[in-house]
Amino acid sequence: MKRLLVALLMAGAAGAAVRGVVMNRTTDKPAAGIAVTLMSMSAAGMQPVETVTTDAQGRFVFTKAPEAVHYLIEAQLDGVTYNRMVAPGEAVGEVELAVYHATDRPEPRPEQRIVFLEPAADALRVNETWLYRNDGKRTLYAPGAATLRFFVPEAAGNEVTVMVTAPGGMPVPRRAEREPRGGFYRLAFPVKPGETRFDVSYTLPAASGFTTRMPYPQTPTRLVVPAGVTLRGEGVEAVGPDPTGRAMIYEIRGRREFAVEIEGRGVLAELSEDAGPSLEQIPPAIYDRLAWILAPAAAALFLGFWLLYRTSPATKSPARSPRR
Repeated sequence: MKRLLVALLMAGAAGAAVRGVVMNRTTDKPAAGIAVTLMSMSAAGMQPVETVTTDAQGRFVFTKAPEAVHYLIEAQLDGVTYNRMVAPGEAVGEVELAVYHATDRPEPRPEQRIVFLEPAADALRVNETWLYRNDGKRTLYAPGAATLRFFVPEAAGNEVTVMVTAPGGMPVPRRAEREPRGGFYRLAFPVKPGETRFDVSYTLPAASGFTTRMPYPQTPTRLVVPAGVTLRGEGVEAVGPDPTGRAMIYEIRGRREFAVEIEGRGVLAELSEDAGPSLEQIPPAIYDRLAWILAPAAAALFLGFWLLYRTSPATKSPARSPRR
């Protein structure tokens, strides 16, 4: 009986081991000789549990049983870090971690810029979402080169928050470097295959207008404001309300600098009341980052509304083809 109990316990421990394979998705071959680290995620934060090296078939096995509910597997290739979350159910099977070779050509350019404006009595809250799309099989990255340049009005001071969400990843804070002149910031970050999102947040004193500069004039800029708030300015085109009717969308194209007049007040966070995640669904390790994560979450919600609006058959017109 004791031998049977020991065998069952050993079988359970073996089943709890995290095992998998690292695949080089640039070559579509297993990545041999890659160091892979298992990170535990708990209320105490992220802690390394074990580091192993992949074999000739790119496979790895972590023998230490972490106590955390969620795990993170991490590896590097060409100076770029790749990771993926491992859910409790996946820990008993084999998981795949995809890595890619890096290249500095072509230089990444944003596909869209979406500016969310929340005019209040005491301040103008600004959240900008920059979307990058990499449809290739290599990560676009040149160490030291700016992946993103963005403008922040001087009135915002140094209180600028940047969150970056890599394909399939979680929002992580990154520090942007302020350029000596022009009011621009720069940030170097690898653009992996898939969609990468940069969320920039800052607050301006209460004002009746908003002025910004655009380092990428070919990238369309969309402005989103609460319903009841009106924007006016040269080159500003009203697209229409979002599907919920609780926000208004404007568009600006081909301009390096523009200014808009703002009439009305309102907040956009109210839109996430029904669709936003509950606290119980957020791992304890990121409770201290809720203020940074909720703003990008609201931005993602609006982005979903925007894409739905642009692809809805009811919004299509023969005179104007829909744009993403």
